[in-house]
Order: sequence, then C-alpha cells, then structure tokens
Amino acid sequence: MTRRILSTALVAALGMCTPGAAHADQVAMTSTAAVKSDLKYLIYTPNGYETSNDSYPLVVWLHGGDQGGGDIEKVKSSGLPKLIDDGKQFPFLVFSPQNPSEELLYPLEKVEAALEEIISKYRVDRSRIYVVGYSRGLTQGRPK
Repeated sequence: MTRRILSTALVAALGMCTPGAAHADQVAMTSTAAVKSDLKYLIYTPNGYETSNDSYPLVVWLHGGDQGGGDIEKVKSSGLPKLIDDGKQFPFLVFSPQNPSEELLYPLEKVEAALEEIISKYRVDRSRIYVVGYSRGLTQGRPK
C-alpha cells in the first residue's frame, strides 16, 4: 500500500512540475546498477550510512535532456550528482535515474520501478521523498 502511494506521488509530482532552469570515507555512487526495464541509475548514500540503522530522506534527481542515453557518467555532469562527484556530502540519499532516451521524456513506468527497488534496498524515510531536476526531467505531463 505504501509503495503504491509513493509511486502515485512520484507520478503526480512529475506531472505537475514545470521545467526549471568522493571522499575515501564516503560511500561512492554506484554507476552500473540496472533495475526492471533496464533503467540505469546512480545512488548516493550519506557518510555513516553503513554504520547507522536510521532511515534517511530520499531525493530523486531527474537530469536534463543532454544526459540521457546509455552513458551513466553523463548524469554526473550537473546538479546533485555533479556536486557529489566533486566531493560534496549530503545528509540524505540521492537517487539519480538515467533516461534511456536522449530524445524522449522519462518513461514513468521505468522510474516507478526503479524507485520501488531503491525503497526496498535502502533505508528510506518514506515520509521524506522529494523529486527535483532539470528541464526534460520535470516536463513529463506538464499542464498546458
């Protein structure tokens, strides 16, 4: 039930948004993971995640149009993934799915499947899931 509500919230958030403009002791981003529907993603866990039993907020970062395709490293070229790659630390999880297309909008069913997997694998505080991103990442289903 909770997973269904979170999935619905993600779809609603994506549809209602308008376009907007590693240290050794830190857990590095994983860049080769694949989930249902072959969606690649980066995942960031905060410093101390492994030794804690706490649940963490989750930020879903949706990239812009020039970062889609098959090269997951392109996702690190802007936004939260770039800051993390440059060594910035955050007190929350960051999930950065890659749109498999360089031309089309994010496939919502793939993002939903990936989000479900992240929630099941990581200690996510289900009351604190946030969706942010750039251009193509937040234009899906935008009201006219």
